[in-house]
Amino acid sequence: MDNFQYCAVPFKAIVKDTFFNFFMVRWLLAREEAGMESDHGFVPQIKGLRMNDMAFDEDVNVYISGLLSGATKSAVFHQRLARYVRGTELGVHKLVDDVRDRAFKFMVYRTNADHILLRLGVFDHFRENFTGTFADITRGKRYYAFAAGYLGEINGRRSALQDVIEKMSVRFDDYYEILSTMTRKYIEFMQQLTASDEAGIYRGVKRAIKQMRQAEPD
Repeated sequence: MDNFQYCAVPFKAIVKDTFFNFFMVRWLLAREEAGMESDHGFVPQIKGLRMNDMAFDEDVNVYISGLLSGATKSAVFHQRLARYVRGTELGVHKLVDDVRDRAFKFMVYRTNADHILLRLGVFDHFRENFTGTFADITRGKRYYAFAAGYLGEINGRRSALQDVIEKMSVRFDDYYEILSTMTRKYIEFMQQLTASDEAGIYRGVKRAIKQMRQAEPD
């Protein structure tokens, strides 16, 4: 470890013209800005214990960067929204009532939780005087918790994805705060968009990212 050296990598090389890396770089900047780095609370002396794993967030970084990337370029993401997302808690419960398929329930709760996180941290953030409501945040935490529970039942054992989903539930407030910071400070074009644009907002985000990359110096 003593021989390990950091080296500066040009920003253009980091993003590599991929949406995933575009969002990963800005997410990590926002984590630092918010004072919640990826190893916030990590204690090397107890590495391996579950309570410590919950404090080490590299897996969450990958999950959220993938979520943002998928939201801007994946048709599958929008198909999931159309199939699973409901605007009220009653609507979500009606969708899973009398359904025995645990995989279906997992997808319903996970997709609704993802949608709430993005809506609060990215889109609704630019409504005048908006702050995430307690009810919205509580629903997001609860949906992720339900999703993690059903995933555990499906697999019959713990999995890496279940760990991530549980973290999303436990620390939903933190990730909402980081996402809001990222949107406000590190994704400049979002100030030009409003919540009323949500139906076509992902296409606008995709175009704006391309324009920003083209404007970046080599």
